[in-house]
Amino acid sequence: MLILEPSELVRAAGRLTELVFSHEYGNAPWLLVRIAPGDNELAAALRAADANAAAARPPGQIAFHTEAVGEASVRLKSDAATPADQDKTSLIRSLGNERYHVVPLSKRTDVDAVFGERVSIGRALNKDIVLRHTSISKFHAYFHQNEPDRCVLADADSKNGTLVNGARLKPKDPIEVASGDRVTFGSISTIVLDARALWRVLRSR
Repeated sequence: MLILEPSELVRAAGRLTELVFSHEYGNAPWLLVRIAPGDNELAAALRAADANAAAARPPGQIAFHTEAVGEASVRLKSDAATPADQDKTSLIRSLGNERYHVVPLSKRTDVDAVFGERVSIGRALNKDIVLRHTSISKFHAYFHQNEPDRCVLADADSKNGTLVNGARLKPKDPIEVASGDRVTFGSISTIVLDARALWRVLRSR
């Protein structure tokens, strides 16, 4: 059975329409992180990040609402040659009976300020997105979104590399990523999604 976390986000997708969900949660892209069997440290770190984000929110603020980068919801570019319904179906089917944790691609306010608007990925606890796994470097890669519909990713000269749709990135050479792109950090598999694609995935559960 497909397992998606955090449960609060799954419930939000269940009660909100696609349009409302996109408005509430569409201020930044999202990362769907696969949790392989036995990856207990990875799962625990991602849950801890959720708990820390919840504790830092003022009372009444919507759970997992990320910092706004513009008035409109983020719609990452996708392959125009692939019909939307077909792309949605193939994405959901490809998830299989796996376990995933959903993470917003947004800055933490308490750490890593030296990197400005970059969303850092790494094993170290001071990164914006912490992936606690032996295949992940302390500072592994980073995302940067300088336009509402454009997100780039760069490998930070990591030991085990970063792949986008199977192609290995050159260190510190940013490339644009789109909703539906599969990114592998070390041996951790992830998928980049905009809010509309995320809503469809969460509703498929």
